[in-house]
Amino acid sequence: MVRALTAAAALLGVGASLFAAKVPRKSPELVIAAHDGGQLRLSELRGKVVVVEVLLTTCPHCQHSAEMLNRMQTRYGARGFQAIGVGFNESDKSQIENFVRTFGVKYPVGYVPRETIYKYLQADPATGIHVPNLVFIDRRGVIRHQSLPQGDSE
Repeated sequence: MVRALTAAAALLGVGASLFAAKVPRKSPELVIAAHDGGQLRLSELRGKVVVVEVLLTTCPHCQHSAEMLNRMQTRYGARGFQAIGVGFNESDKSQIENFVRTFGVKYPVGYVPRETIYKYLQADPATGIHVPNLVFIDRRGVIRHQSLPQGDSE
């Protein structure tokens, strides 16, 4: 599974980058408002390998990333892999259900306010973040890799 995650990171353009976020670090709690009305806490997934995709529902790269994560979820879910999608724009809040339906997403996708996701990523709101932004979390809840948080893609 580690090889698959490494290959996925490379395919998604998540090579090693220099940025301010401290990695590795313990993943802070993140409460995601699920599109079905429930909530998901990252801490509930401890014991699994988790990839959090921070996305914009209208971003073609995020849509492609979701398709890849869907395949990984299907293939590795029974072995302890869990993908999570997180939209952070106000418009994403109303578009998540359509995103899940359109792309046949088989893993949880929800919404987190912009300020919360910037804090989680240790990103500077003044510079923006690239999307999709992927965060790889090990079974102990430690962030092992995160894509470059700053940019002009949002």
